[in-house]
Amino acid sequence: QRIAEVREDPKIYEKLAKSIAPEIYGMENVKKSLLLLLVGGVTKQMKDGMKIRGDINVLLMGDPGVAKSQLLKYIAKVAP
Repeated sequence: QRIAEVREDPKIYEKLAKSIAPEIYGMENVKKSLLLLLVGGVTKQMKDGMKIRGDINVLLMGDPGVAKSQLLKYIAKVAP
């Protein structure tokens, strides 16, 4: 029931993105990208036995001290 309520929220994408490392101010676009990587990285097993990795791969570039490493550490903790 709660999932159905959340699904109807038009701002769920923004809310979920802001919930990623909430102690880090800003960087909404980076957080949205990381959110999409979290929900999109699914390992698939093909009928012929081949495995397609669903690993998260991302390169963050920017000035020193803008919390790139902290964001990646947060994602590494919550990723399945």
